[in-house]
Amino acid sequence: MGLSDEKRAEILKAAADFYHARLWETPRILAYLKGRKLSEEIITWARLGYAAGGLKDHLLKLGFTPEECRETALVREDGKDFFYRKIIIPYFSHGEVTLLRGRSDPEEADKIYLHLPGYEVRMYGEDILPSATRVIVAEGEMDALTLRQWGFDAVAIPGAGAFKPEWEKCFEHCRQAILCFDADPAGERGAAEAAEILGEKVSIIRIPEGKDVNEFVCRGHTKEEFEELLATAKGGLILAIERLPHLPEDEKARSAEQIMRRFPELSSANRVILQEELRKALGWDKRLFERIVKETTAQWEKERKGKLQKAEFETRSRNLLETPSDLYQIHALLDEMSSASHDLVELLLACSISLPVTQAAEEALVWLMAVGAPSGDKTNQASLLKEMPQIYFLDTLTENAFVTGYVPESGERPNDLLSELNGRCLVIKELGSLFSRKAEVIRQVLGDLQAIYDGHFAKYTGTRGLVKHTAAFSFIGCITPLALSQHQRYMNLIGPRFLFYRLLPLTEEQIQDGFEISWQGEKHRKGRLEKLRRLVSAYGWQRHNAIPQLLPETPEQQAQLNELAVFLAYGRAIVLTERRQEFGEEGKSYSVYEKYGYQREEPFRALQQLKGLARSLAVVHGRNHITDHELELLRRVVLSSMPPDRAEALLLFQAGQCLKPDGGLTRRETAKALKRSYNQAKRLLEELESLEILESVSEGEGKERSYYPAPRFKSLITAPLIHLDHLLDLEGVAKNFPQGKAEVVLSDPKTEWIPQGEVHGNGVITSELRDSEVHKKSAARP
Repeated sequence: MGLSDEKRAEILKAAADFYHARLWETPRILAYLKGRKLSEEIITWARLGYAAGGLKDHLLKLGFTPEECRETALVREDGKDFFYRKIIIPYFSHGEVTLLRGRSDPEEADKIYLHLPGYEVRMYGEDILPSATRVIVAEGEMDALTLRQWGFDAVAIPGAGAFKPEWEKCFEHCRQAILCFDADPAGERGAAEAAEILGEKVSIIRIPEGKDVNEFVCRGHTKEEFEELLATAKGGLILAIERLPHLPEDEKARSAEQIMRRFPELSSANRVILQEELRKALGWDKRLFERIVKETTAQWEKERKGKLQKAEFETRSRNLLETPSDLYQIHALLDEMSSASHDLVELLLACSISLPVTQAAEEALVWLMAVGAPSGDKTNQASLLKEMPQIYFLDTLTENAFVTGYVPESGERPNDLLSELNGRCLVIKELGSLFSRKAEVIRQVLGDLQAIYDGHFAKYTGTRGLVKHTAAFSFIGCITPLALSQHQRYMNLIGPRFLFYRLLPLTEEQIQDGFEISWQGEKHRKGRLEKLRRLVSAYGWQRHNAIPQLLPETPEQQAQLNELAVFLAYGRAIVLTERRQEFGEEGKSYSVYEKYGYQREEPFRALQQLKGLARSLAVVHGRNHITDHELELLRRVVLSSMPPDRAEALLLFQAGQCLKPDGGLTRRETAKALKRSYNQAKRLLEELESLEILESVSEGEGKERSYYPAPRFKSLITAPLIHLDHLLDLEGVAKNFPQGKAEVVLSDPKTEWIPQGEVHGNGVITSELRDSEVHKKSAARP
């Protein structure tokens, strides 16, 4: 086990006290410090010391162990002092010693300062910052002590380039920070870097004689003379501008750009003054100068926004990773809020985390369309993902959404949506409004999506010329069945890129349950919804950051996935038809659609999409392999992933009231069930037959033809789409059989749940919920 902070602080204090006592026993070092114009009072106040050896024996006498001595790094492996023959400078924080630094013995020729290994770099004297209004920042501890001796509030950094960006927060209470670094090139660079971090509150002074403050004093200068120097302090930008005319041309251009990037931080009055001073120092034309300043400021603003977004991303990510959440909690809370199926939330979670899964296998992206009636909860469930850092959430898509032709007058680079989507998941809450636009707009957006999915997108605009992007992202869209079916011809263009999930209509029992839930949970809905959103986002982000090494699919699972891919390829094939007019016996005309060909994709892209979704579902379930549960969800997706009228027709094979006793379906019953004309139903069934999904039998001349699922696809089409109880699935313990079958053993509702985080065989993480009302309700279900 590592050394505790308390024990480390005890040992550091003991070492500091030991070295301070040894200093008074070493007249040579004491005389050196006094020669540097440090008084005995300041030496005592700062607890300066000297390492003459013997620290290990001293610490052992105090009861510390040899291992503890070594862990602080104060004692070497050979037992000698790490700081042997060094002047010791203790660093304090809230009265406790947090660090020791060593300054070389004046008789030694080695490097001047030695830092204790394993300790972070700190500011010397930082305790003074919260209460100081004006602080002098020196480059070394001796300079800071010299200034403290004169009564100034001063801190020191351990080296010219050591100022950290995060130290800016330490100065938030200070009105003025005066940088007093060494008078050498390194000190000038370090002061410029620190001034850029601290911003407008900074001013800089230079020591005219000697290298630093301490040397200034040693040369006989007084406190009053130093105060006169303080009165000449100039802002960091003014000094940087004054140096410009003396720099080589290439360095001058770089320095001018750095100065311009600081302008947005300034007050408007200071900015106007300094911009004019910079222009004069450069000797540039005013119009050219203003254009360059505008472009540089725009770039700075973009970088600033990027830093803010990164900080927000990191904060949100950390909070979600620390939020306790599991899939059982999510389904339990959904049960309290809705009577609808929970399939969609698992599919949405899987799609949202699918990108690292598909990229690891270098396979097709998972793009999912949730199809459901208005108020069917699809948009609410998609909104549950909103807080996940990788989600890019939009209400809808518009023309030129992915690449804009607009060029900002500021000179800032146009902000294309595609440039922000790479590596993320795009969620469109409502795609229906897109399909309400003009036909050419719909075709353009869908054509853009097709090119983006395929990996390379290039577009020419009159204002920007050729714009190219390469972006990989997962995609979730929500749409109603009516909007989708009305624009089926457009979706055929992009269909093979999307998987679909059609929410099943609620049964009468589910509607009644929904009414009951709505009235009973009226007071608590808002709080539950916020909690659910937090749980879903936290769980999804945790799964996204813990993708396991997935086991390969078994031969049986591979065969099932192959068959699903073939069925999907058949189902979303494009049938080419032409319309012609015919006349009946009474001279009435009617339309006849004749098929003259079809275009069917090979099943390989479909297979990649299904594999990606199945594996992502396994990750969502906390498993490292797919099971029958994932395959059943995939079957539902495949049945939905074809033009809406085909999907609706195939669902009729599960509606007993529409079927003949032998399971066949007639044109007349199809028309009645789908509320279509007889000719529309006939065309639809014949289309499915031409795709080899259905086959037909004639009952004789003048009688209706009957349609049946093709034997190859019969089990996929006719297996009942029953309401899946995901709670019961999670309550079971899945066993990983060699053949890939997942046997679910339902737990006894009276037994206590295994704590969250305990893993069983296949990697299923069990719930932390115990004896909840939801569990009791679920366990009692048939």
